[in-house]
Parts: sequence; structure tokens; C-alpha cells
Amino acid sequence: RQWIREGKEYGFGELETKAACTEPLKSLINPDAPEFVPAGDIPERIRQFCQKTGQPVPQSEGETVCCIDQSLALAYRKAMDEIRACTGKQYPVIHLIGGGAQSGLLCQMTANACGLPVVAGPVEATVYGNTMAQFMALGELNGLTQARRALADTLHTVVYEPRDREIWEEAYERYREIL
Repeated sequence: RQWIREGKEYGFGELETKAACTEPLKSLINPDAPEFVPAGDIPERIRQFCQKTGQPVPQSEGETVCCIDQSLALAYRKAMDEIRACTGKQYPVIHLIGGGAQSGLLCQMTANACGLPVVAGPVEATVYGNTMAQFMALGELNGLTQARRALADTLHTVVYEPRDREIWEEAYERYREIL
């Protein structure tokens, strides 16, 4: 929104392309930091956060979006580690649903950061979930297993396999230091 206020209008795909063309893992933020909660000039706050933490400051829209996506992916890794610690379980795959599933870059970065395949989609997961709940309530489906199978048979998903594990492990250590 800030860039729109500045007279720069980008489509989602254009921003993702700009981000994919930048040097990865150069700058990281804590997406849960209090300074990112209120609305406002988030790109400027990202620059300030990077400057405050002694990192290269994103200069372009692509560098800023790349910083956001890779930081989100590393935050997902942290959440996954916490869930594993709480449950004592290992999980073979991550399902990324909703709006974030539209970003191939975010999905690939999440697979890289977590070291697990990411199954992306559906984007409209809430609608499908509500529909399946209604079918179950009407007796048209015999429970969650059948609903999941019906969705898996009809919806398009994309699988992203992890890559570049070593550099993402190093980035995760840097990310944890920033926290």
C-alpha cells in the first residue's frame, strides 16, 4: 500500500518477480516484531529494523519483498520447531493454504527453510472447508477422511521440494539471533 501511495502500482506477480531477482537471505526481519503490527509505512520500518540490527538495508521493492518472504518462511520454520517440541512428532509435509499459496516464491522459501515439501493450495481453503462441513452435516460425506479425499481428488495443488538446505540452515541461525 505504501508504494501505491508513492504512485508505484505493482501487480502481485510483478513484485514476486522483482523479489526472485534479488540476492537471497541478505536481510531478515522478525515479522512478529511490534513495529510491524500497526498499519503504515512498512517498507520504511523494514529498513529501520535492518539498520538497527546491523544488516544490509533493502533498497528496492524487490529486496523488500524478498526480505519479507524469506523472513516469513523462517518464522514458519520457528513455529514448526515449536510445534514439534510440543507434540514430540515429526511431520512429513507442510500444507500452505489460503492467499499465501499464490506465492510460488514464498512456498519455495518455506520448503527451503523448513526442509520439508510444501503442498500449496487451495487458495480459497475457507470456502472449501465450509462446503465440506455442510456436506458432512447433510450426510453426503461420511466424515473428515472422505471430505479430504474428495478435495484431494478435485483441487489443484503444487508441491515445492526443499533446496539449498545448508544456506537456509545458516540463515535460520542468523534469524534466531535477530529474534
